[in-house]
Amino acid sequence: MSESAKGAGAMCAQTAQGADPLVSVIVAVYNTERFLEECLESVLAQSMPDFELICVNDGSTDESAVILARFAAVDARVRVIERPNGGLSAARNTGLDAACGRYVLFLDSDDFIDPTLLERTVEASEAADAQLCVFDYRLHFENTGRSALHRDQELFARLAVDAPFSLETQPALAGFVGAWDRLYRRDFIEAQGLRFEEGRLYEDVPFWAAALAAAERITLVHEQLLSYRRNVAGSITQGEAASARHKADFLYMQGLAQRRFAAANVADEAWRCYAGYFLDYALMHARQAAGTPVLPWLFLATVRMAAPKTLKRLEGRAWAADATRACPPEVGAIEACHPGLAGAAQGRLNAQGAIYALLVRRGNLGVARSFLATLNALRGLARRMLDAVRGRG
Repeated sequence: MSESAKGAGAMCAQTAQGADPLVSVIVAVYNTERFLEECLESVLAQSMPDFELICVNDGSTDESAVILARFAAVDARVRVIERPNGGLSAARNTGLDAACGRYVLFLDSDDFIDPTLLERTVEASEAADAQLCVFDYRLHFENTGRSALHRDQELFARLAVDAPFSLETQPALAGFVGAWDRLYRRDFIEAQGLRFEEGRLYEDVPFWAAALAAAERITLVHEQLLSYRRNVAGSITQGEAASARHKADFLYMQGLAQRRFAAANVADEAWRCYAGYFLDYALMHARQAAGTPVLPWLFLATVRMAAPKTLKRLEGRAWAADATRACPPEVGAIEACHPGLAGAAQGRLNAQGAIYALLVRRGNLGVARSFLATLNALRGLARRMLDAVRGRG
């Protein structure tokens, strides 16, 4: 069936017995005609058939709308909602407003899921009475067709305990960032008033942070149940990745996540695990950001998150709420915020950055700070030697 965004909440895809579906699978669609059929077919092939598939067409200009209409015509579980283009967050929020299921799964329209995903996650959620069920995934590289594991499998196995847990008891979960790698109880989403921040990229981060901080019962399924497609052009997120807002939105969303964690009084260990993710992400994008004034500030902001004790004037957890206001991303702000880190922040983030990331993830913050200090000293010595040589020339 096809609906408009304005009247999206009017009708649910009920079961043959007239009951609401157990799961609402929400797929935001924007110009992904190349992958959309595979995505939808993977949902309709689920071993657990009790679901509705809500496809929000976010103003696609390719053949996505035609594909959606074809699927809706042959399966009553498929609901198509048409809306003007507003971005991934707006499309997901539209789907949430229309959802009727006990559980909610967000799926990107260029990804695809294993046939047992809904069965395994619902089963685990019901057994634990969980508000969140996190599952593992694999990376699928579109340019090569190859797949690879992404997450730390040893850590995932350690987290996959029998009893439900929270972020307070398993803080390492803060390193698993995303909105689409978990099944949510819909009454939990509504009770917390969770919605995606519209008009920004990196919309997963603050939604994920608020949900993770609020959840009291979390469970895990240690199976790769989703294929996350990489190297895709034209999707809602990657189509905007090269825009000027990319870095600004990244910083904004990370700051919003910090504030939500701070408001929930998240433990220091969870902060460290989250900072490890943030640092890895910053290093991954270092090449694209090279030569811009944002990169040094981004690295400094990461250091601030990973090792807050280096900034003496921020004590306890208060730094979390103040971090994004303390150092605005302007040229020269680094030196004003913390002179001792300026040289390292402006350095090349290659092998040296990887070493620092490893130290942070292992919790060796003292060694990490010493490592940065040593790099600063070596760079200073190299500059003085170069100046001396030039002076003699």
